[in-house]
Amino acid sequence: MSIYGSITSETLANVGASWIQTNRDRFGWTKLPMCKVLGQGNGHGATVYSLPALDNFLEKAGGLADWAYGADRRAPRDLSKASVTVTPLVQDIQPITRPMTSNANAEQVYADLTNSILPGQLSLLFQGIERRFATLLTDGTLGTSSTFSGTGDLDSYMTNTDHDPMGDILAAIESNGLHWKAEADGTKLVMFLSPRVLYLFQRHPAFTGSGAASGVAQVTHPEDVLNQIRTKIPLVEEVVLLNSVADTVRAGQTSAPQINGRDVLAFQLLDRMGSRDLAANPYDTPKGSAVYFEAEAPNVSVAEDADVKSVKFNGDCEFQIGTPRGATHGIYFPTGEIFT
Repeated sequence: MSIYGSITSETLANVGASWIQTNRDRFGWTKLPMCKVLGQGNGHGATVYSLPALDNFLEKAGGLADWAYGADRRAPRDLSKASVTVTPLVQDIQPITRPMTSNANAEQVYADLTNSILPGQLSLLFQGIERRFATLLTDGTLGTSSTFSGTGDLDSYMTNTDHDPMGDILAAIESNGLHWKAEADGTKLVMFLSPRVLYLFQRHPAFTGSGAASGVAQVTHPEDVLNQIRTKIPLVEEVVLLNSVADTVRAGQTSAPQINGRDVLAFQLLDRMGSRDLAANPYDTPKGSAVYFEAEAPNVSVAEDADVKSVKFNGDCEFQIGTPRGATHGIYFPTGEIFT
């Protein structure tokens, strides 16, 4: 038996944990609130929980009224709730194989694990979740479609000078009620964008201040763009850049990058509680427009296939990116509003 066949799950977990600790923050989906749920691995197909309706927390007719000591109280009001169903998806990737007859020594095998096998499999798992998240941000699942008011798309600023992206974003936030929804629900507004959109903002006159005979630089620093967003849209508490929607080429990998989610510009109301556990506590209910529900974290396992005399390194996970409050608690700008 080769050393590959004697690799333990503990070794895989330890090497994998090191990669995750180093690379986790590069992925936008890891900034979502995370909620543990039961999945197929636990014999459960779905988790259903009750979420108090937002209307319960809003002042309306019949709110504060005069009352006197000794007087009868008013009739009680009912609290409404919504039923949220979470059905995690079991996902896997193609295995990486090594021959059972390999004569590689322990040092070579460990180097293969740390430089190729674990980074290769875990990066595909994390990027797969990122790609799913980028799609949901821009297909109407997690938010309501919004538009820019100027002529043409934002990238046509050289010929169309009537763009006001910051004003339009503020108007979309206001018209969709994200401000009062955040206040009522205790959520925070987070902006998600892809590098391609950030690069456009860096050269767009709305952010650079440049124009004909202006003498202002044609391109501004990305941090200047982000500072303008934080200053002009104070409700935005966090800006997340979706950097990792393509393969990361690492030692031992030769696959060409698969570019996805290049045109993301979205705003989400997220639960301030970063971690919840419905698997252990059915009353630990997440809220907001987007939550990462996890039944099984991205992981790599090893198995021998004697028929073909190989050792397989499999990668899988079980999760769902769901929207407890629904698409009305987020907004996004479609690709056609940004690029031709």
